[in-house]
Amino acid sequence: TCIVRVNPQSSWDRTVRRVLKKCHGVYNFRMDEAGLVEISGTVDPNLLLKMLGRAGRKAELHWFQFGECSSNLYAHYPNGRGRRYQYSG
Repeated sequence: TCIVRVNPQSSWDRTVRRVLKKCHGVYNFRMDEAGLVEISGTVDPNLLLKMLGRAGRKAELHWFQFGECSSNLYAHYPNGRGRRYQYSG
């Protein structure tokens, strides 16, 4: 889980949404009007910042948590071979 700050210019949310949907390991994300994007998943924050930079959106890492979360952000759904995470966005 990490929080990234993006410069909130015109159509920034569309660009960020497109990049995050392409990024493998992103399970869920939330955006606000101030340019803060909360991303849940197993994605490398450095890779995420690089992808946003290539898309023309300068971003900086605001907060990062590695390991187990204190709250249940993901819903578990059985798939026959155990459990998997479902994208809830």
